[in-house]
Amino acid sequence: NWPIPPTLQRYNASLRMPVALEQPQVHYSAPTPRLRRARRVVAIAIRLTILAAIVAIFSGGYYLARRGFGREWRYRVVEELHKRGVEAQIGRLTLDPFRGLVAKNVRIFDYRNRENTLARISEVSLDINYAALIHHEPFLNALDVRDAQITFPIKTAEGKASRAQLTNLRAHIYFPPEQIYVSQAEGTFCGIRLSARGQLIKRADYQPSASITPEEWQKRLSLAQRVVTELQKFSFPAGPPSLQLKFSGDMAELENARVEATLRGERLQRGSYEINNLSAAVEWNNHRLDIAHCEWSDGKGAFAGRGDWNRESNVAKFQIHSTLNLKAFLDAFGVGEPIADVEFHSPPLLEITGSINMGAEQFQPEMIGHAAFGQFTYKKVPFSELSADSSWDGERTLVRELRVRHQTGQLRADLFDAPNDFRLNLESTISPEAVRPLVPAEASGFLREWQWQRSPAIRMAIRGTDLNPESWQGDGTVALGRTRFRGTWMNGANARVHFADGAVTYEDIQVTRDEGTGSGSFTYDFKKHEVRIANVRSSLYPAEVIFWIDPKTSKTIVPYKFRRPPNVVANGLYQFGGGKNTRLEIKVDGGGGMDYVFLGKTLPFDRVSARLLFTNERLQISDVRADLLAGTLRDHDLEDVARRDVLLGPRDRAPGPKKPGGPRRGFCAADRRVERDVAARSRAVPDRLGLTRGEVGALDATLAGLERGVELAHVLPVVGHLLEGVEVCRQVANGDGAAGEACEPAGLDGQRLTS
Repeated sequence: NWPIPPTLQRYNASLRMPVALEQPQVHYSAPTPRLRRARRVVAIAIRLTILAAIVAIFSGGYYLARRGFGREWRYRVVEELHKRGVEAQIGRLTLDPFRGLVAKNVRIFDYRNRENTLARISEVSLDINYAALIHHEPFLNALDVRDAQITFPIKTAEGKASRAQLTNLRAHIYFPPEQIYVSQAEGTFCGIRLSARGQLIKRADYQPSASITPEEWQKRLSLAQRVVTELQKFSFPAGPPSLQLKFSGDMAELENARVEATLRGERLQRGSYEINNLSAAVEWNNHRLDIAHCEWSDGKGAFAGRGDWNRESNVAKFQIHSTLNLKAFLDAFGVGEPIADVEFHSPPLLEITGSINMGAEQFQPEMIGHAAFGQFTYKKVPFSELSADSSWDGERTLVRELRVRHQTGQLRADLFDAPNDFRLNLESTISPEAVRPLVPAEASGFLREWQWQRSPAIRMAIRGTDLNPESWQGDGTVALGRTRFRGTWMNGANARVHFADGAVTYEDIQVTRDEGTGSGSFTYDFKKHEVRIANVRSSLYPAEVIFWIDPKTSKTIVPYKFRRPPNVVANGLYQFGGGKNTRLEIKVDGGGGMDYVFLGKTLPFDRVSARLLFTNERLQISDVRADLLAGTLRDHDLEDVARRDVLLGPRDRAPGPKKPGGPRRGFCAADRRVERDVAARSRAVPDRLGLTRGEVGALDATLAGLERGVELAHVLPVVGHLLEGVEVCRQVANGDGAAGEACEPAGLDGQRLTS
C-alpha cells in the first residue's frame, strides 16, 4: 500500500464534517384586490387569444382544404414542377392537416408540346420546404401519390373517349438536385399490376428535343388505343399478372433512355383460350428494342420466341417456335379466318425465323420456316401428316419438300412463285375422290363422275408466268388403274401430259378394257373451252365408250349393237359452252357385224362401215356400206342434200299448204321419186321379216333416203310419224271419219297409203 500524504488526509477529514445551513426565509405580502382582477383579465385574454388562434387555424385550414390556395400559389407550384422537368397544370391546391399540400385535378403534358395531354391525376401530395418557399428558393422536395386515379386521354376510332385508367396508384417521387428519382410506383392498369422505379437526369441547361408532328402524335395515340383495347379483352382468373419496370435516362433525350420490363402471369384468359405461365423480358437501350424471351403454354403445347427491333434501320428480327393450340389461339385474337376449315387433332409444329423491314416504302419481309402437322382435317377431309419448308420475301414464295399424307396415298410438291415466274413440281398418289371437297364446285362435279379402285399416279413439272393455267408450260404423266368413269369401267389408262399455250394435251393415251384398247391424243384448250382430238383409235364398244366423251350423244349410239368391237378412228374438235365450231369426224368399221333395232325389230348387218360427222346442230352419216339380208346398202354419191329442207321432223317444220289436186306437203318433203320407190321396194322385201306392208314402206323410205344422202337423224323421226299415219289411215279405210281428219296434219293420204 502506498502512504497517504498529510495534506490529503486533512482534506478527506473535512469532507466528513457535517454542514448545517439555515434556509433563508422570504416574506410575501398579500395581493391587493386590484392586482387579483388584473391577473384574471390577463388570463382570460390569453385564453381568448389562444382560442381565437385555434379557431382561426381551423377555419383557415378548413377553407384551404375546401377552397384551396389562390392562383398565385398554384402558379408557383407549377413553376417549381417545370424546373424539375414536369409539365403540369393544377386544378386546385388544398391543405390536408395530415398530408400537407395536396394538388388535385393535375394534368401532365408532353414536355415537348403542352397541347398533348399525357395523363390526368386525381391528387398528388407535395413535400415542401416552407423556409425555402418563403425565401423564394427551390422548395419542392418530393411528390407523394396515394390511391390516385390516372386517366389517359385516348380516343377510339369513332372519336369516343376510352376508359383507360391507372387505378390505385401509389408512388413516391424525390427531386434531388438535377434528378427525378422514383423510389417505387405501383398501380393497376387494365387488370395488370404495375410497379416501376428508376431515375431521370434533369440538367440545369435542359432543353427539350424537337416536338413531334400532330400526325405522329395521333399515330402514337392510335397505337396506344389498340394496345388498351386488346388488353381489355383479357381476364385473369388466378389474379392479376405483374409488370415490373426499371428505367434510367436523361430528360432531354428520353428516346435514349434505358428501360427494362419483366412480365409474369400465372393464368390469362381471352375468350375460350387460356395462357398459362406467361413470362417475358424486354429491354430498350441504344435505340434498340430487345425481346430476350417470350414464353407461355396452353393445354396442348408451348410457345417460345425472341426478337429485336432497331430504330435506326427500322428492321425487326424474330424467331419463334410453337406447338400451341394454333386454331384456338388465332380465333381468340380474331385472325383465325385463314384456317377456319382446319381442325388439328395434335398440336402443329411451327418454326419461323425472319426479319421485316418496316422503314421501306414497301413492306419487305424475309422469312424462312418449317411446318409439321400431325393428324388434321381440312374441310372434313382427314389427313395423317403434313410437313414443308418455306421462305417468303414479300414477292417471292418458295415451298420445298411439301409432304401431305392421306390414307389413299401421298402428295409431294415443290413450288416457286415470283413475278413472271411460276414453277411447280408435283407427284401424287392421293385419290382425287378423297380431295373432291377441296376443289371448286365445277371440278368437284367432274370428279364425282369418277371411281378409282386404286389411286392414280400423277407427275407434273410445270413452268409459267403466274398461277393462271393459261400461262403454263410443262410435261407430266398420268397412270390410272382400274377406274370407272361415268358408269363405264376401264382396266387401266396412262398418258403423257403437256402444257403449252393455255392448253393441256394428253399424248400417247393408252386405254385398256376387256374387249380391246384405245389410243391417241387430245387437247383441252382453257382459253377457247374446246377439246381437239387427234388420231384417236379404238377397238372398244362405242355404246359404252361414248359415255366418256358426251353422255348426251349416247342415245344416238345405243341402237347400234356391234357383235364385236369395231375399229373407230376419231379426229376433230368439240367445243363446250355453246360454241359453234364443233366438227368431230368419226370413222367406224364394224367387220364383225352389227344389230340395229329399228321400229321394234332387229336388223342384222353382217358388216357395216360409215363416216359420222358431228357438228353443232346435226349428225351427218355418209360413206355408208352395210351387208343386210343378202344385199348391200351403200351411199354412192354424197352430196350436200342433207339439209333441213329435204327432210324435216315434226318439231322442225310446220305443215305446209295443200296443193290443188294433191296431198298436203308438210313435214315429209321427199320428192315423188322416193314416193314411187316405196311401193316397188315394199313388194320386193322378203316376207320372213314379219313386217306389215306399211312398216315395209316406211323401211324402204328410210333406205331410199339414206341412198340420197339424207341424214339418219332426220329420217328416223319421219318414219316413226309415218307409221303412226299408216295405223290412222287403216281406220280411215274402215270408215272412221275422225281418224281421217287426223291424217290431214301429218300430210298423209290415208287411202293412198292404205292401198
